[in-house]
Amino acid sequence: IDTACSSSLMALENAYKAIRNGQCSAAVVGGVNLLLKPHTSVQFMKLGMLSPDGASKAFDASGNGYCRSEAVVVVLLTKKSMAKRIYATIVNAGSNTDGFKEQGVTFPSGDMQRQLVSSLHRECGIKPGDIEYVETHGTGTKVGDPQEVNGIADVFCQCEREP
Repeated sequence: IDTACSSSLMALENAYKAIRNGQCSAAVVGGVNLLLKPHTSVQFMKLGMLSPDGASKAFDASGNGYCRSEAVVVVLLTKKSMAKRIYATIVNAGSNTDGFKEQGVTFPSGDMQRQLVSSLHRECGIKPGDIEYVETHGTGTKVGDPQEVNGIADVFCQCEREP
């Protein structure tokens, strides 16, 4: 599955849904990023997406882009009844797209992110106020981070909760 920066998440979503729908009882999900072609990094730098000082500073006023790196990550998903150990439980997974935007492909939509998170919570019956941790995209860019953090705040910060 190749959907740019969401490829591993899309693979995880597909595996989760295949297990949930009874198509399989377990799945190995892997994600790989290898920096084989300098041209790709040059293009990201020209788009203003990469940090010129080599440091990702997500959600920081001094954020000026992210750093690319290599990684190989693999997880085994299975039904709880088959698990020997449980490190985490997936209660729902989903994706959406914000389609064509005048601002361009590098400009995310906080509204679409909010809509997705809200719909996933409704589907699985978990209240946003019950969530204690949110994993983010966190690009460290001037356009991406505000969209993402405002989408998160719109969903998770609208209820009373203990600090």
